[in-house]
Amino acid sequence: YGSENGTYFLNPDTNWITKHYCVSHVKYNSNRAFIASHEGLLELTVQNDQSISVSKHFTNHRVEDIYMASNLNLWVGTSEKGILMIHRNTLQSEFFKKEDRFQDPLVCWGFFNQSNHVYIATNEGVQSIDSSTSPIQVKTKDLSCFSGNSNDDFILMGTSKNGIFKWENNHLRQVYFNSQYALDNTIIQISPNSKGFLACSKKSFVQMDHEGQFLFSVPYQFDPPRTYAMQVTQKDSSYIVSTTSGVYHLDSNFNTIKFIKKDHARVISMTKEFNGDTWATSMDAGLLRIHSDSLQIIRFPDRQLFTLSPFRNSLWISSVTGIYQY
Repeated sequence: YGSENGTYFLNPDTNWITKHYCVSHVKYNSNRAFIASHEGLLELTVQNDQSISVSKHFTNHRVEDIYMASNLNLWVGTSEKGILMIHRNTLQSEFFKKEDRFQDPLVCWGFFNQSNHVYIATNEGVQSIDSSTSPIQVKTKDLSCFSGNSNDDFILMGTSKNGIFKWENNHLRQVYFNSQYALDNTIIQISPNSKGFLACSKKSFVQMDHEGQFLFSVPYQFDPPRTYAMQVTQKDSSYIVSTTSGVYHLDSNFNTIKFIKKDHARVISMTKEFNGDTWATSMDAGLLRIHSDSLQIIRFPDRQLFTLSPFRNSLWISSVTGIYQY
């Protein structure tokens, strides 16, 4: 499908991708990439004639996230079958399952790394993919973790209902909890910023310092009430915030500089800079571009879009039906 603003395409070999809910992807090398979908793991290979072939792995598994380790092993987090590993020498079907030691399968949300060790946030705490007896797994097994981030010294983990915990020197402690508002203890995202780490709950921005200690929180001033942040990107000394009601441009103190919205484009899942413009994906209006302080809906064949990633002069976009190149 082509338009004056860009092109997306699918050749016959990649048609299968459009049938599945795709959530993330990683580039493995110059001609190989992997896509996490809710009906397995897709392997895309660029052939000599530049056509793309698709291989399918673990088609009975719902894959939530994938991570490429420094040794080129590929780790796969699933919602029902725990953590799988595809060895760099095979990258076919050789893998091992880590869910055998649990009574119930793991629900895996996302990978992060610290000091060359890889972890994944799950419904049974933070799991290490390097060791089945890691102390962090034992200490966090009763925590349902949505998100995580780290530096060389400690790990911050966001939970589904218990706020933020810090893991340092094999010691776990809670560093943020709001006893008055339960929604403030559901931590959607933790990301580095100039002050340390910025967490987003379902109620407020939570600022942690460079040591992982709580500094302050700022309740959302979004419209309508109960709107919350989906994704935050720091831009110089300000923030671009994708929310469930539109896109906010906030200053360094989280005051609104500009609120950009459009009817029928309320749930903005992600924004990215690309070719001098800010682009956004919406879960109800498709692809948008922020131009002259307005949201422009770009002609696109899919309205339920989730993530976007600039790569080689294209935007790669994940949706409820597949992955697109634009």
